[in-house]
Amino acid sequence: MRPSVVLYVLALSLACRTESPPRPGVAATDAAAVESTLVRFSGALARADTAELRTLASPTFVLLDEGRTYDLDATFASILGVLAAAQMTRVPRDVSVQQRGDVAWASYRVQGEFRTDTATFPLRMVEAAVLERTRNGWRIAQMATLAAR
Repeated sequence: MRPSVVLYVLALSLACRTESPPRPGVAATDAAAVESTLVRFSGALARADTAELRTLASPTFVLLDEGRTYDLDATFASILGVLAAAQMTRVPRDVSVQQRGDVAWASYRVQGEFRTDTATFPLRMVEAAVLERTRNGWRIAQMATLAAR
């Protein structure tokens, strides 16, 4: 999928800002598995656990963040650089999942904090992710992140 597809999915996802149960056609087990993948990915990002991130992302992973596009290796470099002098917690909340066959997309809010030696800052973002179902479970193919208001 091209980044323009992610932006379209993001726009649709942001239009649905309320928490909702899985919609018809999305098995509760699939929605729970997608959400679990997102929670694990978010935790691995916060720990800069590149091995875990690699198992949760597709080989063609793309992150859209602050007008930049990152592949998986660039994402690793960015997070390792940021966390060299800080610590972070981040947890997805209010996850809404849609699914068509072996492709799912989700929108959610991220809450957490960013801590340095001298200060702590709240972390509030809105994210959308596109996932692919594989033999090994759901893998994140594309993700878009925006600062939340």
